[in-house]
Amino acid sequence: MPLKTYTCAEVSIPHPDMLALQKAGTLTLGIGNATAEAISRTPDLQPKYITFKPASGIRNWIAIAVFALSVYLAITEEWWHIAYGLAFMLILGKNYKKLNIEKILAAAEIDAAFYEQHRSLGNWLYRIEEEKAAPFVVEAK
Repeated sequence: MPLKTYTCAEVSIPHPDMLALQKAGTLTLGIGNATAEAISRTPDLQPKYITFKPASGIRNWIAIAVFALSVYLAITEEWWHIAYGLAFMLILGKNYKKLNIEKILAAAEIDAAFYEQHRSLGNWLYRIEEEKAAPFVVEAK
């Protein structure tokens, strides 16, 4: 049966059921990029019972330094050096987003309170078969 993506407005899956479905391999938990970015920047939205440090810090400084070096080399040496700096920043930026999402999803598996907080806010996405999601479907008002 094909998988379907549901939002928290469509299904309501408590933490123990989410873990059981994930363990069975029938559910994949997800979160949007913008939501993950907001969580990583807002301490009130971060997990309380585990250490959560957004994937930034030194990586940002390295990216800025490499880009600054590429601009310097583009001015003093050859203009095409700036392409290396831009490519490096794009690759690092995509990696940064992926790491943040992975950390947030791992925290949701470990910290039930964090998962439930964001379930009540409607932040989770669930990829699951329709028949497995049926017991958790929220009735439309």
